[in-house]
Amino acid sequence: MKTEIKKLITDLHGSGSNNNDVLTALVRDHNMDLTQATQAVKDAGVKFVRIATNGTLLTASRARSLVKSGLDSIIVSLEDIDRDVHERIRKGCDY
Repeated sequence: MKTEIKKLITDLHGSGSNNNDVLTALVRDHNMDLTQATQAVKDAGVKFVRIATNGTLLTASRARSLVKSGLDSIIVSLEDIDRDVHERIRKGCDY
């Protein structure tokens, strides 16, 4: 792992940033995919990695890759418990 990425993870995590902030910075600023970012965070010594997502891009294959990369927890949010409302808000997304 590059020293600058490890320092970013250590600095962000040490400053109280949550895992989503750290992972977002890695994906956005360092052109990593979420699996690579999760692995980098775990490799930097972060004990518990959790993400929150609306699940739109989450496939069975991607979920397996995230688990293999060290993801400890995932929160999947719905726009509504009613299928019609959820799909109206999240166009193109299956409930």
